Amino acid sequence: MNSVTITIEAETEAWAEEKARAAGYASASEYLAHLVQRERDVEQLRATLLAADPVPVSEFDEAFFAELDRSLARPG
Repeated sequence: MNSVTITIEAETEAWAEEKARAAGYASASEYLAHLVQRERDVEQLRATLLAADPVPVSEFDEAFFAELDRSLARPG
């Protein structure tokens, strides 16, 4: 694994260390690496979704659920 050095404010470092402890990470470094990876994953997911073929979207409003309830209540 590669190593990167960053400079952050003392207050931000304390915040990151507290968040890391609360989330069960061994260190703020591990926590920050997780955040960077998560951001990368979100970026890749967004690109995948934007590249996908569009599909029709249905509205799920009260009328939709009322019709669904009626159809489920019908016998057979």
